[in-house]
Amino acid sequence: MKDMKYVIGFIVLGLVLAYALSGPLRKSASQGPKVGTPLRSSVQPYAEGIVEIAPELASRVKDAAALFLIVKTTQGGPPIAVRKYNFPTLPLEFSLTQEHNMAGDDFYDGDIKVTARLDKDGIAGPFSEGDYETAMEINKGQPRNVSLILGK
Repeated sequence: MKDMKYVIGFIVLGLVLAYALSGPLRKSASQGPKVGTPLRSSVQPYAEGIVEIAPELASRVKDAAALFLIVKTTQGGPPIAVRKYNFPTLPLEFSLTQEHNMAGDDFYDGDIKVTARLDKDGIAGPFSEGDYETAMEINKGQPRNVSLILGK
């Protein structure tokens, strides 16, 4: 019985210390996001805008399996962000954001090159016969709203 008092005393002492040294298990309502609000207050786009096709190539869009939008640094290297649209209808409005990030890193804010590729086979890879591609560079600090015209 005497040993049991010590055991209970140590348990109570441990619980008191654990509570005193740890933060509350539950945050107050003012510390968390409100219901219906996004977790990120503003999602900055890498690029957004419209992809169009030159009138003389418009009939070939139906043969395209996919439209790839690719963002890379102006120095090249692997893509920062990529988005694929299957069997696209042009003109097409788009937005490439952190959600489309390929590297899983933080948002890249430097100079970028935005490429639109109308791809005949729909398989990501190098440019091949029957594909159409256009690109535009955007320097840091410039508006990220672009108009890409395939076939010009």
